[in-house]
Amino acid sequence: MIGDSFEKSIPKIKTELSSFSGVIDVAASSHVPGGISGWHAFVPQGYRLDQTQIMASMSIDPDFIPMTGIQIVDGRNFSHEIISDQRESILINEAAARRYDWKNPVGKTIRLLMNDTNKTVIGVVRDYHLRSLHHEIMPLYIDNDPSGFLYIWNKIKSDDISTNLRDLKNKWTEIAPDQPFDFFFLDESFDRQYRADEKLGLIFSNFTLLAILVACLGLFGLASFTAEQRTKEIGIRKSLGATVSSIVI
Repeated sequence: MIGDSFEKSIPKIKTELSSFSGVIDVAASSHVPGGISGWHAFVPQGYRLDQTQIMASMSIDPDFIPMTGIQIVDGRNFSHEIISDQRESILINEAAARRYDWKNPVGKTIRLLMNDTNKTVIGVVRDYHLRSLHHEIMPLYIDNDPSGFLYIWNKIKSDDISTNLRDLKNKWTEIAPDQPFDFFFLDESFDRQYRADEKLGLIFSNFTLLAILVACLGLFGLASFTAEQRTKEIGIRKSLGATVSSIVI
């Protein structure tokens, strides 16, 4: 995670971190999928000023989408070569296009109320869960604003994670000696979101097994009581040649 003062240093930081052989890709973003997102108030094209909409938002750099494998289903991604993308362009997800009934979203504009600027949709990404699976997929606004970047993503090789982390920590200490090397793995972040569900599932499983055991004990007790009540009948059946299996049945 990075601080606000690193906005202008992000390109250099990414270049430095990507120089290691153990690093596959480097990207930057304002939020992490599965966490809390930001929110933007805006007026979509075709809506009146009094029809203000609220949409989840996040900022990413052009390398974020290729790294994460998020698919662009229409239009294009942000580009390092097109400087105006940072000021004028946005991406939305399919849920946003459906919400505002945009059959051809690329080229549509929205007016941000925060700074009274217009942004143009240049691409649509396939729906993915910005928050955990406990929440439905919401309309999403994605911009390329470096001032909002809080996280630097590093996709590292898994053959020697400890060495790669050590190299990254040493380089980070060299680049930003005043900032702690604070990191986490995305799969572990996802796992923490569903750990409570796993514990709840384990509790239900244990109680289910306990209920089955109690039911079996009750059935055995009922069978024993019934057999005790019918001792004479069983004796008569045995004397008449009944087998044990037929008596039990």
